[in-house]
Amino acid sequence: MPDGRQDVLLTVLRPVGSPPTSVTPIGYKLVNLDLTGPGPFAVNATGWQPFSAVRTITLNPPSGFMGISQVFFFKDGMKVPNIVGGLDRYGTLATSGKYLGLAQAQSSGYQDQLFVLKETGGANWNVSFLAPWATGQFSVSGDTLTFNHPQAQAYVFSAYGFLEDSDTGFPLRVEITLYGGGSASYTVPVVPGLSYRLADPATRSVSFTLNASRGDPARFQNLLVGGFSESALAGLDPTFRTPFTPAGNIARPPGGAPRSRDGEPG
Repeated sequence: MPDGRQDVLLTVLRPVGSPPTSVTPIGYKLVNLDLTGPGPFAVNATGWQPFSAVRTITLNPPSGFMGISQVFFFKDGMKVPNIVGGLDRYGTLATSGKYLGLAQAQSSGYQDQLFVLKETGGANWNVSFLAPWATGQFSVSGDTLTFNHPQAQAYVFSAYGFLEDSDTGFPLRVEITLYGGGSASYTVPVVPGLSYRLADPATRSVSFTLNASRGDPARFQNLLVGGFSESALAGLDPTFRTPFTPAGNIARPPGGAPRSRDGEPG
């Protein structure tokens, strides 16, 4: 946790099963501590109380994916959220605040990952993942990127080796964000006077990741920059992101990152 005086939430959760398949929320205690220096920090045994209510979490990962979830609580006065449940249940407190649900699912080969971030309102949470990438929904031709994920409202393309330094030929990193979603094409510009160029499409080797998102990914980025507050979390439902490392024509050199020539997800 960050240094300084702050409210800190302590919770007791009981896992059920081995490995756990369920969580029983037991109780919590909200304390105010000055977390300056290495500690230790004393907390007495009084003031614990049971959760006011228990809410359900329903995961709906796509076929071939395994999912997991957690829910965190945050109120103004805290510096970071703290966990109040996961897997299938979470507890609510007898004090106002926001409940931030985080769910993710991975394909069996760990190639595709799906993420959901949502302010649940302290209610039962039915998780809705964005559909994974399918063949034909992304392609590269020369300097043009084509996206066609039917549920997406924004795309982020991050690549290393797509562009190169025009003086040295060294590969450069580029990140491109497109809003609007659905079917979209983008031609990567080469701006006169800047020392970069498009790498030769016939010989380039590019490592890249691709994200499709539903909602406003900028709100999530603002949390990372501006920190947490109840107002920043209110109604948060921004990402439903699907980070993806393309499968088509990938070679993974020893100790290296995935590399792909022009192509599409396979």
